[in-house]
Amino acid sequence: MQNRKVLNYILLRLLGKGGMAEVWYAENQIEKPAAVKILNEDLSHNAQIVERFRNEAKITVKLNHPNIRQVYDYDEIDGRPCMVMEYLEGADLSSRMKNGERFTDEQLEKWWNQLASALNYTHAQGVVHRDIKPSNIFIDREGNVKLLDFGIAKVRDSITATHTGTTMGTLMYMSPEQADDAKHVDGRSDIYSLAVSFVSLMQGHAPYNEQTDSQRAILNHIAEHPLDMTGVPAQWQNFLRPYLAKNPKDRPALTEFGVEASPVDFVPPVTPLVAPSAPVSEETFVGSATVASASATDEGTMAETPSAQTQSQPQPRKAWPWILAACAVVAAVVVCVVLLGGGKKGSKLEDKVSQLEAIPNAVTDIDGNTYNAVQIGEQVWMAENLKVTKDRDGKEIALGSETSYSTPYRYCPNNDPKNVEKYGYLYNWEAAMRVCPKGWHLPTDEEWAQLTDYVSSQNQYVCGGDEIKIAKALASMEGWKSADESCTVGNNPSGNNATGFGALPAGDYNGSYGFFGTDAFFWSATEDGSYVAWCRFLGYDYADVGRSSYNKGCVLSVRCVRD
Repeated sequence: MQNRKVLNYILLRLLGKGGMAEVWYAENQIEKPAAVKILNEDLSHNAQIVERFRNEAKITVKLNHPNIRQVYDYDEIDGRPCMVMEYLEGADLSSRMKNGERFTDEQLEKWWNQLASALNYTHAQGVVHRDIKPSNIFIDREGNVKLLDFGIAKVRDSITATHTGTTMGTLMYMSPEQADDAKHVDGRSDIYSLAVSFVSLMQGHAPYNEQTDSQRAILNHIAEHPLDMTGVPAQWQNFLRPYLAKNPKDRPALTEFGVEASPVDFVPPVTPLVAPSAPVSEETFVGSATVASASATDEGTMAETPSAQTQSQPQPRKAWPWILAACAVVAAVVVCVVLLGGGKKGSKLEDKVSQLEAIPNAVTDIDGNTYNAVQIGEQVWMAENLKVTKDRDGKEIALGSETSYSTPYRYCPNNDPKNVEKYGYLYNWEAAMRVCPKGWHLPTDEEWAQLTDYVSSQNQYVCGGDEIKIAKALASMEGWKSADESCTVGNNPSGNNATGFGALPAGDYNGSYGFFGTDAFFWSATEDGSYVAWCRFLGYDYADVGRSSYNKGCVLSVRCVRD
């Protein structure tokens, strides 16, 4: 794709790839930057997904507001739909919050006022967002809000793809009426979700605990119980409480922070409440396409979350050299559909002794399969993909035929049992959490970060000395398509696998098989919501290790790390 043209923009470098789309940095003839989001090839034949992708473009291109991320145009390249969008530099609030950042009253008031302006504007246009949450609230370089992801937006009275009784959006932040029936909602549902999001930002965590609470329990709490606002300042509690009314008729229209409003019939103003406090930057930067879709066919969230970080901007720590363009968040994770975690170059890792030690026959799984391992820095990683058929308690994991969130499944790479011996099985997230042998576990986001921190700080393991291009040090010497360039991950025995990690391009399964021989995807144990979790990937056509969130029903490789 590099150097290909979309409309009058040239694709210059891949920023990231997720389960539904990839995002490219592009410029036109006068060097105006843009982010080009291209639907994945395996999904470009799915009429429903293509229509929803086009719907996002059609809705957003008509929205002209300084606090809404702009879409410039829509086109196709090689039969794949693509969207040309504003190139953003900054980070989404979910990533910043997960990075431990806490926000000042001044910041929160400013962001609330700008979001109130943006939502009053969209509602006046007859558009309901339906997925307001911190990861869709992006803060640009000037500290201003950019509202993201209209992929499941509803145009009032004209929605055709959503059926009565359908639930769409992100469970944690849904209004009671949206959790019950996403078709018959209006802007008051967005208002509720916005209030929940701000409670979350002030508490520093998601509104419900997905580790201990079932989806049923969360839905019941949303419908019947007031939201816990422990830790939220009294002034904000008093302001937000009316917007959290269970009955949408009791919620007032959005106002600026501190301005009291009485419950009224929902008639949003036509003009925005708040003017932008600073002009929109032309120099924007979007990282990874963080795309979560409930599956290839259902009505789940399709979210592209840019969390970006400039390479010149100092970062608290370099956690994600995996991702090329990154978010100052998760980066600061989701850029943007790529996330750079940020940090100090080299850090203290450079002071450590280079420690790469092969450990043959390090562990045996419950089926009797034996795996080599390698010590990389202070961690011990399996050097091969898992191929076990039972969980650690001996329970058989079914060979799957469809994506599922809640039932453990395993799949043969590219749907061929002959591939299992070399590439291992692909597992959905539910299975991935159960299959590592005792004494080993599915690595967390943080453990993946430690691995890449270590590799990126050791010049002998990186491609051309570039600290971002570390994937070749982790790639297997076989199993990949032939490399086109010296810094491509593809089959390059003289350049691949400097560490012994041995990533194999087993591809993935997301309603259909894809990327076999060209990409390696690995689950992490860290969730990014009710239906998605973080993964790492190595791509054939670029020498980077990417970080993205994947739908838990998707099926990826598993690589375990020792306890």
